[in-house]
Amino acid sequence: MKKKGISIVTTTLILVAISISVIIIVFFSLGKFRSSLFFYGDKEKNCASLDFSPFDVCYENITVLTDSGDIKEERRIQFKIRSNIEEQNISGFLVSLEDNLGNIKVVPTLFNQDISGFTIKTFYTNPLDKGFQFKRVGITPQIKLSNVISLCDKKKVLIEENQVGSIC
Repeated sequence: MKKKGISIVTTTLILVAISISVIIIVFFSLGKFRSSLFFYGDKEKNCASLDFSPFDVCYENITVLTDSGDIKEERRIQFKIRSNIEEQNISGFLVSLEDNLGNIKVVPTLFNQDISGFTIKTFYTNPLDKGFQFKRVGITPQIKLSNVISLCDKKKVLIEENQVGSIC
């Protein structure tokens, strides 16, 4: 009587191939998880060692020529940073404005300048929305690691209205 089926050698080879495939899939899945853990640890380490102290935070009224030729006045926030950022990977700042009711508006920072190796540098936000009366200004540094930008939330500096100069 002839047996029909797969030989024992073929069965063994198929089982080995399936086992290797499962091991490779698990290894790559855990590899992504492991690298994200290491990246998060690097972010926390780099944020913790960040020397960040904004000062001279004030409002600035600027005159802007619109596309239609009109002149309008806009308001933006100016702040200075004293630091040596060469090794700290700062890629920008998140500026948030908070009113008495807890409403928060985020204002992009104009950040088209080289900040490596400076001691004091001045930064500006984009123009502010008219009518938003804020009481606090929050400035949070952003760092860049492996082409990913992360906020250093624990390094956020909150400046009360009475600490902010009215006009630069």
